[in-house]
Amino acid sequence: PENFCILIAFVYSIGRLVNTISLFRFDEDSWQELVLYPVLILVVFLALMILLLNFSLNIYISRRCHNIEKTYLRKKGKNINELFNNLGRICDQQHTQFYPLISSDTDFTDLNEKVLYSIELLFDLSREYTGRKSDNIFFSIQEHKGFLILSSCSDYQTASRNIRKKAVSLIKNTFFELLFNRVIKSCRGRVQYLDNTPLSKHIRVVIPLSLNTGA
Repeated sequence: PENFCILIAFVYSIGRLVNTISLFRFDEDSWQELVLYPVLILVVFLALMILLLNFSLNIYISRRCHNIEKTYLRKKGKNINELFNNLGRICDQQHTQFYPLISSDTDFTDLNEKVLYSIELLFDLSREYTGRKSDNIFFSIQEHKGFLILSSCSDYQTASRNIRKKAVSLIKNTFFELLFNRVIKSCRGRVQYLDNTPLSKHIRVVIPLSLNTGA
């Protein structure tokens, strides 16, 4: 339905633009209509696209959080360790070394689904970057003075020479960045990019537990 609405809006905008050009008469007063009217249509179209993107992202995040809650929080025996086991299996399939480090004084009893989703997104951002697959991912979680601190450090030595794969990877990475920053913002947290080069990436996230877990 969303794609259909976008197509209708695009066709309508093009049709009105063509109609304006066909009625254009070369005199001193009509040139402003030729310039201003298409610009107005373009601005409205872009505004609708931004609203649609924002709405779609909210729905997607809501569904993913619901699935995470159903998988890790509702069933007995499902916890943060199960999440890391699943992430480790993904790394095994991609021949990536995964080194999770969880501080012993960290309590995950009351974590909500958004925090778990932010962990999953941080992992997704770490394992691939502009066509390069990470060889090693060092992931740490610790609780310090009422804050949950997530840290991910990854290196990228293996680069893809396929331009199409690089483009697809860049699009995926941008999508994950949008989701990640939106989820962290909803948790009242902040993201710090300590290192971001073609060969390595180090991201740290600080989330206040008192605002997200009821602690």
